[in-house]
Amino acid sequence: MTDFSTHTPHDKFFYYKQNDLMAVRSGQWKLHRLKVDSLELYDLKNDIGEKMNVAKDHPEIVQKLLNYMNDIDKELNNPVNIRPRGVVK
Repeated sequence: MTDFSTHTPHDKFFYYKQNDLMAVRSGQWKLHRLKVDSLELYDLKNDIGEKMNVAKDHPEIVQKLLNYMNDIDKELNNPVNIRPRGVVK
């Protein structure tokens, strides 16, 4: 069983597949964004294998984690935060 008492300096962890944000984890919760309309929430404390989608039972957690995903999407896609393309001369 995973020891959730271990501390990390990060309160959220983002999962990417190439350039696409696919999931976010915060504490015992992990939210997968499979498609635009498809979200799956897993309670990793009780379901480390991510077998039981509990999104319908915890809409407030889904919204909180979805907000995290939307915030990081906005931050990383903000033109101010994008480094210019390098040019070799």
